Amino acid sequence: MLWLSSLHVDGRAFAFAAVLSFAVALAAGAVPALRLSGLGLQAPGQRTMTADRSHRRIRSALVAVEVALALVLVSGCGLLLRSFVNLLQVDTGFQGRGVAALQVFAWDRHPDPSARRAYFARVLDRLAALPGVEAVGAVTAMPFIESNIDIQGVFRIVGRPAPAQGEEPRASFNVATPGYFEVMRIPLVRGRHLGSRDGPEAPRVAVVSDALAARYWPDADPAGDRLALRYNGQPLELEVVGVVGSTRHQGLDEHPRPEIFMPHAQLPSGSMTLVARSSLDPRRLIEPAKAAVWEVDPRQTFYRTATLDELVGRTLTTRRFALVVLTGFAALALLLAAAGLYGVLSSIATQYRREIGVRMALGAGWADIVRLVVFRGLIVAAAGVAAGLVAVIGGARLLQSFLFSVAPTDPLSIAGAAALMLIVAGVACYLPARHAADADPVEVLRAE
Repeated sequence: MLWLSSLHVDGRAFAFAAVLSFAVALAAGAVPALRLSGLGLQAPGQRTMTADRSHRRIRSALVAVEVALALVLVSGCGLLLRSFVNLLQVDTGFQGRGVAALQVFAWDRHPDPSARRAYFARVLDRLAALPGVEAVGAVTAMPFIESNIDIQGVFRIVGRPAPAQGEEPRASFNVATPGYFEVMRIPLVRGRHLGSRDGPEAPRVAVVSDALAARYWPDADPAGDRLALRYNGQPLELEVVGVVGSTRHQGLDEHPRPEIFMPHAQLPSGSMTLVARSSLDPRRLIEPAKAAVWEVDPRQTFYRTATLDELVGRTLTTRRFALVVLTGFAALALLLAAAGLYGVLSSIATQYRREIGVRMALGAGWADIVRLVVFRGLIVAAAGVAAGLVAVIGGARLLQSFLFSVAPTDPLSIAGAAALMLIVAGVACYLPARHAADADPVEVLRAE
């Protein structure tokens, strides 16, 4: 996800932000200015209770809107967080920790198949000799690498009736060395792996992924069956000798794809990703691995080098960025909603000082006054939460493309967001309520 590196604030973005900030500041200042200008035409004491109630309703409505918007952002943040956690728990089909990958293209300097076969055999031998390296291998279509050599096509199971046009079995065709499955720790389900016996003069063989086996051999073992296909324009007939575990290739949110693996010794490709598993930090293995390749061919270039964990992590960049941004906005919205509630409750407590003083003089306790003020604030917060729930349910599907294994109207996420909003509202209401309850009723009535 290299697009993040291109994000920057240019002149247009800065101008838009400046104009929007000015407009918001102007709108925020207009309401109190108009209110003060209206009051200036009245003599002291002429303010009516109706006007006060109207102003309180406006303030309360604005705070309710703040609460509703905050709920929308917080619930969206909760949905993205649950989705992100679900993605982190996805089984990729391999074990990426400790693996370094180096993608190379060697067609131009090794155009002959036998030369490519010998070249990659020497390269893998040099990699295997590096300190800390436990296993080495190579494959044409490496999971989670951006520039994959991804060849897909149709195949036929020899001995079965020919399928109708457009309904032929399809799979991804991969070429791999025997050590690839050991490096990636892709499990063997049935049969055997590709091995050293599968040389250029040996019968053509292949192993298939269990995703492919489950689709086309749902109640049988494919081992021993023969597949007919074309690879790079060459017609092939291969015997299935084993079934291996399926892997995800482009993203954690994609299903494992059906694959056919063929031995590199029999189909020596020049587009390979070298993989090495090390007991050491795989990031420290990349430079020694490049040096080992250059010992075989000093002119060899590398199209992509990374650890396998880095390759997988890059597929989460967009989701992680969206989660961080939305979390920031949600936190800001929570702060604004809490500040709004605090301000409204402080204003209400000030305007109701006489009522509070009378209640306290008649025997109302500290807890009674706190409950009174908090209750009035929670009514405003509850109205905002109710409006926010309607907005969340109505617009949650806008996040559908960012979600994985969680519904856009997930009850747990939405209920958690609503509960968080009410807790924050309760805390914001408690502070002015406590201040009002701590007042001396005698002083309050004398001041009034």
